[in-house]
Amino acid sequence: MPDTAKWINTMLDRIGLLTPRLIEIGGDTSTPLLEILRDTRVGISLDELQRLRRIASPKDARLLSLVLGRVRQHYARKSTAADRTDDALVRTIDLAMSKFSGNGVGEKRLATLALTSLRRNVVS
Repeated sequence: MPDTAKWINTMLDRIGLLTPRLIEIGGDTSTPLLEILRDTRVGISLDELQRLRRIASPKDARLLSLVLGRVRQHYARKSTAADRTDDALVRTIDLAMSKFSGNGVGEKRLATLALTSLRRNVVS
């Protein structure tokens, strides 16, 4: 299992190292720092969904795998295409949110929170 706390600490450490350098070169530092924080939140959501997929029912695990696959495709396309809303990803996240939000306890609640964060940060 990945060490999520260690990964988060590493990301925050990198933000701390980048901030003075961004200030040094001048200009607006808020955009790069916001992008780093957004990417960190996406990473935390993906980590949570991968953890939940391991303990989910087969049906729920397939749905989470579909979401994770769409995110993978989104970032693959994003590296080669213009930055635009990925409708297939939005629909898949929304479908998963509707399936998990009906029962707001335990793993389903955690999945709903991770999916909400993912949708907000990937599609923004």
